[in-house]
Amino acid sequence: MGRRFRPKETLPTNLNRLKTPTRKSLKWFTEVLSKEFKDDEGVCTEKGDVIFSDNNGGYPVKWVLHVAETVRLRGKGHVKISVIGTTKSGALNRQTVCVQRSPSVPIGDSLVAWVMVFKSGEHISSISTLKAAASRATGKVGPIQDNRAERLWRQYYDRFIINPLEEFGDQWPVVLEAEEGDYRCTIYLVRKICELDLELEENFDYATRHRLLLDILYWNGNTDIQRYIVARFGALSGTEALMQLELLKEMDNLDDRLGRAIDYAINNIQHRLNDGVGSEG
Repeated sequence: MGRRFRPKETLPTNLNRLKTPTRKSLKWFTEVLSKEFKDDEGVCTEKGDVIFSDNNGGYPVKWVLHVAETVRLRGKGHVKISVIGTTKSGALNRQTVCVQRSPSVPIGDSLVAWVMVFKSGEHISSISTLKAAASRATGKVGPIQDNRAERLWRQYYDRFIINPLEEFGDQWPVVLEAEEGDYRCTIYLVRKICELDLELEENFDYATRHRLLLDILYWNGNTDIQRYIVARFGALSGTEALMQLELLKEMDNLDDRLGRAIDYAINNIQHRLNDGVGSEG
């Protein structure tokens, strides 16, 4: 049986009942899906879902992005994702998780961010919820937490966020990663920074986080980390990020994947501004 790839079938059938900004963002989602995955045999669709073939530690798994269900539950602030694996006994096992998203971001824009996360291949290494779900789906019991990354995060949080006495550049806790060629700790720290509830942080506001992410973006030469931060800008930022993103496009020897991520982020922000939805700050 041949591959099935029909991006429009992933959307709910009652589109006419949705508000115009929501319909526009979902249209953009199907356009990105069509452009980025039309020749990718590992990605297919079925009614309401996008399915990504993958592996976890050598075990084949399939990720299911539940598009129609996520749209239906858009007010809940979650994206619904399932992972299907096969245990050693040969039994199929499905695990479903709901990953938090910003309710202020149009639902189609959030879905674009997620398909690009899957395309980058960083979904398991950078998102602990998905890593744990994949381990359960294949009958493996993985570590609850990356102890080194979590330890570094607590040190960084205590020193630079709760009571910021030093500038970011004075001491970044994972500077040796570049030498080791392993950036998982940096991705973990960046994700934790992005997930902070700024209303609960007395000394760390939206503008401070924006400057910090910019520092990491320019300091770190790893394309996957840069793409992750750019995607977060696209999902969370407003006009304050547009100039930096445009400047980033002028970098020498810009990676094509990073260039596409920048274009999507700029379109995402402009799309949101045109619909009258600003940044979360």
